[in-house]
Amino acid sequence: MKLLTLFLCVLLIACNTQNKDNSSDKAECLAMMQKHLDAVSNKDLAALKTTMSPNGDMQLILPQSEIMEGVDAFMQYHKEWFAVDNGWTFETKILNSKIGEDLAMIITEIVYREPERDGKPYFNRMIVSYDLKKIDGKWYIVKDHASSIEKSTDIDAQTNNTNLPDPFEVGWKGEKVCEVLEDNDELRVLKCSFPPGVGHEKHYHNPHFGYALVGGTFRLEEATGTREVSFPTGYSWSKNEVSEHQVLNTGNTTSMFLIVEYK
Repeated sequence: MKLLTLFLCVLLIACNTQNKDNSSDKAECLAMMQKHLDAVSNKDLAALKTTMSPNGDMQLILPQSEIMEGVDAFMQYHKEWFAVDNGWTFETKILNSKIGEDLAMIITEIVYREPERDGKPYFNRMIVSYDLKKIDGKWYIVKDHASSIEKSTDIDAQTNNTNLPDPFEVGWKGEKVCEVLEDNDELRVLKCSFPPGVGHEKHYHNPHFGYALVGGTFRLEEATGTREVSFPTGYSWSKNEVSEHQVLNTGNTTSMFLIVEYK
């Protein structure tokens, strides 16, 4: 009986010690995450560097951007960003976390603000997931994946676009350039064809996925300006906000695109 009592006491002490260790480990992980978020909010490059993996592993994934690999690329991006003097602020909140023995994932809500952009206050509300890895007993950030949820410009665009036609309604000089391949409760699929010298008059797009069946070269007129772009066959893109533009096929061949709009 004494041996059983002694065994139970040892087991209870071991369990309590393990729980304390797990709680301490979780607290250290969350503290590193908060240190990283505070470093960005305070534009503190030195503090930000201390949250980076000592072996150089890091991935930064931003909306509509290629993946940035490595700590050096991450730090250079933030150095250039921190140098922008437009009064921007960075509000952060940790939403939830999943913390294991050596790996962790923490989900945050971040609101980026500028006091003025194009004469109006600007904000971009994002959900950002961070991966952390324990290296030599210490937690470090190894991945930053941001998804934009809502922008002030989306609201403005939705207001402005009430006077613009959608891509199926408008064509080029009175002729349709798009046909509807599918239209259901979840999405609408358009196939749009542009012979040389044919374009698409100004219109808006809801959030959508696009795919170049046959690529080509276009003059693209957007709110940010006019530019020449080339789309290779098989090129795809995705936009998660309302957008508007006008295009003109300036190449020598007919181009065709699939546009999948989400409802």
